Amino acid sequence: MKNPTTIDIQAYRYLKSAHECWYETADYDAALFWVDKALKQDPDFVEALLLKADLLYETENEDEALSLLDNMLVLTPDCLEAYLSKVAMLMTMGRYRLALLICQEALFQSRRNANKTDQWMLPYLLRHKMTLQMLLHRYWAAKLTLNLAQPLLETVEVKQLNEHLHTQRKAYKLARPKLRQLNVV
Repeated sequence: MKNPTTIDIQAYRYLKSAHECWYETADYDAALFWVDKALKQDPDFVEALLLKADLLYETENEDEALSLLDNMLVLTPDCLEAYLSKVAMLMTMGRYRLALLICQEALFQSRRNANKTDQWMLPYLLRHKMTLQMLLHRYWAAKLTLNLAQPLLETVEVKQLNEHLHTQRKAYKLARPKLRQLNVV
């Protein structure tokens, strides 16, 4: 795949039309039409591929959206935005373990490509990783992730995440006897 900044101007115009259809009128079919036109013009247009995956997901074609992201990650394993989209989709589908694995893979890729321009996504990936760890009741791992992420996050975010982690841990401790009784834990 090409560098996302080297794009065909006509493909960019098509993508802009797709964004307008989706964000201004919520016309998913028209947005998909324009995204497909952009991809015909430039099949390696990363932003168009990501938008298509989002559109497919929004139109309840989750498997097709995940498949598109998988193909993208095979072709461009250093595209953190594709990882972030996939993690977000898997989280909303309730597939937390797989989302955590993908998140960890993304963080590994970000370390391998430390000089890349999409490092701004690192705090989002770390937040997702911490949230997934909490959802999977891995509180100490979440606390460790938060401690490692502190230099990348704003002070307010760190405080909010710490409070959230504490609240989740407290709720789990209260519910644990009942969960054991039900043989869930």
